[in-house]
Amino acid sequence: MKLQMHSIHFDADQKLIDFIQKKVDKLETFYDRVVDGEVFLRLNNSGIENKTVEI
Repeated sequence: MKLQMHSIHFDADQKLIDFIQKKVDKLETFYDRVVDGEVFLRLNNSGIENKTVEI
């Protein structure tokens, strides 16, 4: 599956991108017609859990 990665307010390293790609590739076992997707990684300003991922 081809993914477009968007990291907002920080730069994602290659290790994080590879991890996300590996996990999202498992979706093809449930539904094989997924062709591409977008992933948004956001760094929020407040709190301990200050990271958000949207797929």
